Amino acid sequence: MEKALEDEFIHPSSCGLVITFPEGTLKSLNASFNIEIAYDDLRGILHSWAIPYPKDKFK
Repeated sequence: MEKALEDEFIHPSSCGLVITFPEGTLKSLNASFNIEIAYDDLRGILHSWAIPYPKDKFK
């Protein structure tokens, strides 16, 4: 997955970041594949200003 990942596969949603691997991107699958990572799980990975929540939630 890491080798197949492209910046344009990553999109924000209201609940987190969505990573969509288009069909044919992952050799082990013959379909597209989506992963959603909740913003709560991205604390400490992303800057607090990059997460669309009130700043006091991340203290």
